[in-house]
Amino acid sequence: MEREGLSLAAIAMDYYAPELLPTDQELPLDECFHVDWGIDAGHGPRRFALYVIPPRVRSAKRATT
Repeated sequence: MEREGLSLAAIAMDYYAPELLPTDQELPLDECFHVDWGIDAGHGPRRFALYVIPPRVRSAKRATT
């Protein structure tokens, strides 16, 4: 097993209803799905965050169930 490398996995589910999102204000980032991680590649730790912000309107291309 090599000790050099980076692995990241996420098993998650996030659901939102566009009609329930506020239209007059920004959605707070801590209420959006996000992944936070820290990496130390030898020059000190670096922190990163990836946020998935839902669109304000439902896409016309979205399949309905």
